[in-house]
Amino acid sequence: MPTDDDDDLSKQLSKLKHFLSTIYYFGSDISSEIGERSRALIIALVVSLIRVFFVGYLVDIYLMRT
Repeated sequence: MPTDDDDDLSKQLSKLKHFLSTIYYFGSDISSEIGERSRALIIALVVSLIRVFFVGYLVDIYLMRT
């Protein structure tokens, strides 16, 4: 059953997706080269965020076991 925290996270992720999409399309409107560069930077940012959250999750699991 979804909680309020899940709803808040979902809304925040939706806003982030919209923001990053706006950046990408704005860059694409300037030129295809800038659009591709902004796309690469956005992907790098998202991958880095996933790594940070995943490592944080692993640390939380480790700390629960000790």
